[in-house]
Amino acid sequence: MNKKQFLGSLRHYLEPMPEPERDRMLQDIDAYFLSGEQIGKSEEQIAYELGDPMRIAAQALGFSYPPAPPQPPVERDVPRMLGVAILLFFLNLIMLPIGASLWSALLGVAAATVGLLLSPGAVLLEWVLNAHYSPAFLFVTMAALGVGLLMVFVTYYAAKLWIWLTAVYLRWNVNMWRGRTYS
Repeated sequence: MNKKQFLGSLRHYLEPMPEPERDRMLQDIDAYFLSGEQIGKSEEQIAYELGDPMRIAAQALGFSYPPAPPQPPVERDVPRMLGVAILLFFLNLIMLPIGASLWSALLGVAAATVGLLLSPGAVLLEWVLNAHYSPAFLFVTMAALGVGLLMVFVTYYAAKLWIWLTAVYLRWNVNMWRGRTYS
């Protein structure tokens, strides 16, 4: 939060206070910003040190004034949002096909895992229908079942990781669109 945003928010929360007192308090906060800037601090650092404007206003108002009305909605920076939308569009032109192909690969691995786990049933069905039994089929089936059991764990953890990565990427897209830089 920069100096202008901080003072605007504080002015809003100090609305119930008489104007001379409010102006004096805002001048004191402005002087604090100026002294902080003179020693090399950024406006954001100073605002962080001061804390939440609503908390400062609540302490200043005490119980002698009614609470401030709700803060008006934040104005959107349309040019920034347009620029971010264009950049996200081109980034997603690259990332979404990559994500879709990785999801497809994960689904393919999951299907292969299911196939490996069902291989004993296929051998049993082949033996019942054709009355043909070969010991080699038994060993291949046992190996396929073992690989299938191992693939269950690989598929499970890969799916958890990919769901988490997809959620993080989508959350990042939304935060970029809204103008937030935290994750």
